[in-house]
Amino acid sequence: MGLLGDPAAGRYVSARPDFGSHPAHSFEDRREPYVRARVPLVGGGEDVQDAKVQRWTDTHVLVHWETPEGAYNIWVTVDRVTRIRRSESSWQYVYDKYEAYGEDY
Repeated sequence: MGLLGDPAAGRYVSARPDFGSHPAHSFEDRREPYVRARVPLVGGGEDVQDAKVQRWTDTHVLVHWETPEGAYNIWVTVDRVTRIRRSESSWQYVYDKYEAYGEDY
């Protein structure tokens, strides 16, 4: 679950990667890829969110998205994400470096 004060606390189920066996990696700042993620809900089912990948391991992905209620950071298993173009995402990070790298990096 999310941390204290996290808007995701109580709504989404965050997976727990084994960082000892699968170290986390990062993308270049503001160049993180966009994904469509199926995020598990606490009460069952899932919520589909367009998000950016903040970190990843061989088995898990940390997805990040923002809404008027706040920012969300949830670990999901890799089978729950599909890569999408920035232009396909319902949410875009305002500080992306897309001007230098193209709209659909």
